[in-house]
Amino acid sequence: MMLEQARADGTVAAEQMTVLESAKAEGVVSVAEYEQVWSNYRQCMVDKGNPEPVLVKYPNGLYHQAVVSGDASSADAFLADVSECSVTHTMYVEAVYEAQLDNPNLYEDSATGIVDCLHRHDLVDHDYTVERFSKESAEQEFSFDISDMEVLSCMVANGLFYANTDVMPKQVL
Repeated sequence: MMLEQARADGTVAAEQMTVLESAKAEGVVSVAEYEQVWSNYRQCMVDKGNPEPVLVKYPNGLYHQAVVSGDASSADAFLADVSECSVTHTMYVEAVYEAQLDNPNLYEDSATGIVDCLHRHDLVDHDYTVERFSKESAEQEFSFDISDMEVLSCMVANGLFYANTDVMPKQVL
């Protein structure tokens, strides 16, 4: 599905398409392929005149652009480039790799995927539910350690970027 979406997008770099085609044939995105698309993202950002992007690397191996701080116009321009470089170089491979790592059951609902991941990694009690996670998430008050990078790994692997700036680096412009 990601391969078809990437083809339809029309702005995806050849390298990302090659990784997606390989993933379809082999059933997996390799660590080396994942690292390469992120290397391409970094170069794209620099080629657009930005500073080297600061990336958060989670314990499960996933990357995410760090939270950006700076004046509004610089941040807006930087984030526009983040969006373009992400679509071109990482977005579709990222979706496949995230599912491969910490959403093996391919839950469409991110809360379900997150809670499943938290259970599989023994980060919450066995009786912790999706409903409880949804309530805590809405209130931004969690019964587990939201500064634990393993917890944050489960979140980002299931499409929820929780910017805990107490434990994550920042991109200062």
